[in-house]
Amino acid sequence: MNTPRKFMLLLCSTILGGLSGAAVADVKVVGNMDIQSASFTLLPPATSPGYYPAPATNMAIGPDTNLVDGARNPVLGFDVTLSFLGTRTEDWSAVAYTTAASAATIDTTNNLFTIDLATLTTDWSGPRCPPALYPSCSGIAQNPAGNIVIGGWDPLTHVYAISWDAYIPGHPFPEATGSWTLSGIANPVPEPSQWILMLVGIGMVGGLVLRHQPLTGQTQQNITVRSGIT
Repeated sequence: MNTPRKFMLLLCSTILGGLSGAAVADVKVVGNMDIQSASFTLLPPATSPGYYPAPATNMAIGPDTNLVDGARNPVLGFDVTLSFLGTRTEDWSAVAYTTAASAATIDTTNNLFTIDLATLTTDWSGPRCPPALYPSCSGIAQNPAGNIVIGGWDPLTHVYAISWDAYIPGHPFPEATGSWTLSGIANPVPEPSQWILMLVGIGMVGGLVLRHQPLTGQTQQNITVRSGIT
């Protein structure tokens, strides 16, 4: 590769790299995500010492964990065994889901993942939730600090990790708080400017390569004939 060609390619790469860096340093909408690991722990209410905490067991994830797609997403299913002063135990099962799309964004400048969990709902079934009372054992898991949850996001692997506390709704746990964690993969929606920059870059590099490509014998012969040189 001759020196002018190398210089022009290097200059092109530098310009496009700077433009691309400026474009991605932004807050982007999450296009798709999943949940690969999760945890839940029921924390002790002040009025019932000795009754909690109780971590979730038999954690089941899914089947649809793309919380931004607008579906009624079954997020988690799990069991919790409660012990009251070590003398009585109760087994509870829960299903957590979202009732609407959860708006989520990725801050690629600060590597932050943000999601609105305002519709995260838990349905509990257990000894004090017979079918007639089941509606009272369901409700939105309200986050004391607000429904916007912020965590980290890895720009190389696209792995996010969030954790938060939320009041547990429903008849059995009116004063309890649950501690949640979720992690998985979240991908931002590509912006039109990124596609344009990529296509322009490919076109510029391709043009430079063709412009500085050495002439073949046949091409040189055609040029000679057109110029009238014999």
